This record gives sequence, structure tokens and C-alpha cells, in this order.
Amino acid sequence: MEVDYICGERVEHLHGVARYEQEINKRITGVQFNRIDYQPLWRRFAPAPDRVSTIDGGEERILAMYGGGGIVSAPDRGGGVQAPNSFTLKMASLVRSTLQDLDGYRYQRRVKGNIKKDNIKHLTSQELGYLVHHIPPEKTIINCHDLIPWVYDQERSRRWRSNLEGMTRAGKIITVSQFSKEEITSHLNYPEEDIQVIPDAVDPDHFHPQAEPLDRARWGGVESDRYLLYVGSETPRMNLRVLLEALAKLKNLIPGVKLLKIGEAQSYGAREILLKKVKDLELERDVIFQGYVAEKYLPGFYRTAEVLVYPCLYAGFGLPPLEAMACGTPVITSNTSSLPEVVGDAGLMFNPQGVDELVTKLYEVLTYQKLREKLVKRGLERARMFSWEESAEKTLKLYKLLEQS
Repeated sequence: MEVDYICGERVEHLHGVARYEQEINKRITGVQFNRIDYQPLWRRFAPAPDRVSTIDGGEERILAMYGGGGIVSAPDRGGGVQAPNSFTLKMASLVRSTLQDLDGYRYQRRVKGNIKKDNIKHLTSQELGYLVHHIPPEKTIINCHDLIPWVYDQERSRRWRSNLEGMTRAGKIITVSQFSKEEITSHLNYPEEDIQVIPDAVDPDHFHPQAEPLDRARWGGVESDRYLLYVGSETPRMNLRVLLEALAKLKNLIPGVKLLKIGEAQSYGAREILLKKVKDLELERDVIFQGYVAEKYLPGFYRTAEVLVYPCLYAGFGLPPLEAMACGTPVITSNTSSLPEVVGDAGLMFNPQGVDELVTKLYEVLTYQKLREKLVKRGLERARMFSWEESAEKTLKLYKLLEQS
């Protein structure tokens, strides 16, 4: 069996979609993959979201993160961090969007020139839905991890309309949660019986309680502190405002606790808005930015953290809570979208708009040992329910089903 594996852009850093693709792909045997990807222009030439500067009275200011226990902004005449300049952000977004459109055209031509007539066509992301318009729809599978741009961000661009229309033409859709399946059924009017839920999972050989502890000396700012951990982007959907406000209140109850934030900004203006919020709450010495952390180091961060906090407003799955549970770290997450489906009763949940509720949950986890022990035990049991081997087996069965059709 041969599969045209249409996996989009080559990525340097493994995030959720790329991680899912890699973990399942390497566990499928007996299949020859004709991998079709491309090197994106937008990642080479568009300004990175966490490096976009503001313009203040003609004076350009670059925000910089420093180790040693906190974050600060570079000195400037304005005396602090300000909200990003709208013109700067619009221009950065325009450059990125233009290059993405060009990338889409380039990749469309590449896919058409490299697919093979009788192969199964597997498109690995909803971002590639537009390609279904340009290839034979028979024996076509597409992964739709979520509909965040369409449902949550209310994006109605030509690109996303084409993605959704393309997905409706696919023979099968794979998604990662029952929540996402219901969203697809609702917004795409796609047959429920042709949607297969194949969830994210966790590798127990890598994420486990006996993983090598964090080498604190290697990472600035976490040498000796108790810290809350957040893993993810800084887009508004991730709801970091509520987490920062909760930290400001928690400091009065438990002095010395800090927040360690892992991950890139991924959204224009988000980093600067976040830094301004940190300054307004006087948390400059209490929030540590580490940026992207390679997967091999993640278990150490999970193991050393007091608790993982995931306040997301809308998620197709939510991999960090699962990884934290597998490492024996208590989890507090919002009670929205797919997150209750992932965490079950193994973590504490809160209304993502409830700052005081989050403070209460954090205080309980940080002070009540019996509660911590219960959450750790339940989390380990919960994480074992999600297997990459099982997800790979389900994907292979879907390939065989299409091959026979």
C-alpha cells in the first residue's frame, strides 16, 4: 500500500499538529509513504510574532526577555511597555498573509505534480483543505484537528472558505476529539459516519514520572523557585490574562511562587500585550519566559513544576495537560471545549473567566498534599488511556478501508 502523505510545510519546531503527524506516522508499518511537503516562504521572510516592534513617537522599541528570574523591557523614552502599534501589526500581518497565499499556490503545484494516480491521499491538516479542490477526491483523507480560525476567531477569509469547502469533498475526515467531531458536523454539514476520532496521545517512554529531572542550572530563572507551568502560545484564545491576574492574587497567599511560560507567541501583538499586563500587575520578577523548548526537555519541566495550568478558552484537544499528567504533575484546566474530554476527573477544572476560582484551585493544589497525591494518581491512570500505538492502528485501518473502496 502506498499513501501520498501531503503534510504541508516543513517545520523546525514540533507543535501539536506536527507532533501528531510524526508520532502516528512512525508507528505505521507496511505502508510506503510518498511524502510531499514544502519549505514555506512566510517563515523565512515574514517577521516573527514575538519580534515585532512597536513605534512610539518615531522611536522604535524592541521588547526583550531576560533570564535570572523574570522579564523586562528594553529602555525607551515612553517609560514602559505599551500596546503594539496598529500600523506595524497590520503591515506584519499583510506580509505574512501575502506570503502564505504564495506558499499555497506553490504547494498546490507541487502536490499536483507529485501525487500518484492510485494512491490514497492523506492531507494532514485542516490548513490544507484547499488542496482537495485540485486533486481527485476519491480515496482522500484529511485531518481536521480543530476549526479554531472559523469558529472561534470568526475568520471569513477566502483561504479559510476554500479550506472548509475542500474538507467537505474529502472521503474521510480524521479528528482528535469528540468535541471537534461535533464541531465539524455542525459547521461543515459533513456526514458524521465519515468522521473518525483518532486522538492525540502521549509516549510513556518519554513522558513519565521517572524522567530525568530538570537541570535548573541550564535554564535561567528556574534555579530554585516554585513555579506554575504553562505550555503553549500567547494568542488571546489561550487566556493568559486570567492566569496572570490569578498569579497576582496567589502571591499574597503563597509568597515566592512564579509562573514559567514555555512556547512562542505565535500571534502578532500578543507578546507585547502580555508584557504590558505583567507590568501593570507588577509581576516583572514573577514571570519567566523560556520560548520554545525542545520535546526532549519537556518532561523535566513538567516534573519540576508544582502544577500545570491550562486556562484555554477553546481547544481541539489540549496536549500539554495530557503530557503533564503522564509525568505525574497535577493539572488545572478550564472546563471548556475538548478539555473535560481529555482530562476527565484527573484534574481540577474552573470557569476560564473566573480569576478567583482559579486562585482557589491553585491554593488547594499547592497546599493540600492529599489532593496532590490524588490528582497525580488519577492523572497517571488517565494518561495511560491515550496511546499513539492505538491511534496509529486506527489510522492504518482507515487506509485499508479506503484501499478496498
